[in-house]
Amino acid sequence: MTNPALKKNHWTSRVNECSVGKDARGDLNVSLRGGAENGEFAYIGQINEDLVIYRDGKLNEGELLLEVENLSISGLPLYDVQTLIKNCKSPVKLKSVRPVFCVSTGKKRFQGANYGSTRGPGKYLACLREP
Repeated sequence: MTNPALKKNHWTSRVNECSVGKDARGDLNVSLRGGAENGEFAYIGQINEDLVIYRDGKLNEGELLLEVENLSISGLPLYDVQTLIKNCKSPVKLKSVRPVFCVSTGKKRFQGANYGSTRGPGKYLACLREP
């Protein structure tokens, strides 16, 4: 049995789907920040609203980027995400979500936490701390 209140407030109910066209140079005119090399998830930086070509939906600054062309980009370094977008045909389909209090752009807080090694989430998060 599912709780309707939980479903309504779950972050997956707030996923934003957007299609953005490329300009003549092949740019989206959307700045990306973060990336695994910085210990963060990729997220939307500054948006030049005058130059962005929206086909469907709209992006907002600060949203976490989840997918590019239905490919999950979680854990990818920023240069891989940018290369993926560069190689996509226009318009590029993006999925993003606005971060809430329990979702952060930074992974370091969760990786560095001491959860113990034998019970709870510690045994699952240990693999994140390994090189």
